[in-house]
Amino acid sequence: MVDLKQQYLILAYGSFNTFVRIKILIVTPHRYPMIIREDILFLMFARFEEWSSSPEDFLCFIKLTAMLIEADSIESGGKSVPAITIESELGDIFIKAIGVDFPPYKTYTDMEKQCSLKEDIWERFRKISKGIKDDVDVSDLMEETGLAPNEITRTLQLADYEMTQFLIDALRPHIDFK
Repeated sequence: MVDLKQQYLILAYGSFNTFVRIKILIVTPHRYPMIIREDILFLMFARFEEWSSSPEDFLCFIKLTAMLIEADSIESGGKSVPAITIESELGDIFIKAIGVDFPPYKTYTDMEKQCSLKEDIWERFRKISKGIKDDVDVSDLMEETGLAPNEITRTLQLADYEMTQFLIDALRPHIDFK
């Protein structure tokens, strides 16, 4: 019998199949490399907009992203890298590359030891999954009816895409995109 966590991880992987499959390799000098998809980061930036608003939100963002990376690795038949390993590496990369700064925390591990999540990670996951499903439903409806987003919506979507691309580009010196 599949437990609730496994069901959510399987759902996450299924939801990501609607996105472009681009693989990236996070270069980790002393650990084995993690293979993740760029679209997971795009999705998380888009769906977890307040990821950099507080140490607690940042922790939740990194923990959930690491879990999705682990689920994708398992589902893709790759070597399973424990989420805790991915999490620590990814958190430190974000702090270094994007300049996430929450004094007095210098590293992700420091932050994790001293902060707690203000939101249940599975509740956040459910919100993200629902948002993905809603977007697919809207997209299907627009395709069926021939409707399109108005100019303001398209402009906002483009601005969100450009900001996300900027963040991804900031990670490029620390991530080898494959």
